[in-house]
Amino acid sequence: MGRPKTGRFTVAKSITLNLSTAVFLEEQCAKNNTKLSPYINNLVEQERQRIDKKSKGNTWWCSKCKRQTLIKVQGFGQPSFYCSECETNLTVEINKSLQ
Repeated sequence: MGRPKTGRFTVAKSITLNLSTAVFLEEQCAKNNTKLSPYINNLVEQERQRIDKKSKGNTWWCSKCKRQTLIKVQGFGQPSFYCSECETNLTVEINKSLQ
C-alpha cells in the first residue's frame, strides 16, 4: 500500500485539476507555509467532518419503527419529515419538539 511514515501510510495517487484550481492551491500553500499534501488532507478531513455532522443530525426516533432512523425532508417553505424506513410522516412530532 505504501511506506509507513509516522503512523500513516502514504499512497501515490494522481488527480487532474483545472488550472485555476491548481493556482489557487499553490497560492494557499504559499500563504499558509505548508506543502500541498497536508493542505489537501486538511481540506478532505474538514469536508468529511461536515458530512458526518450533517448525516448524524438527520436522525429521529420513529414511533412506528421503534428505532432511530434517518429522516427524509421534502419541501422548503414548510418542509415535511418522513421516516426513511417506513415512510411514516413525522412532521408534527418534529415540529413540536423544535418549538
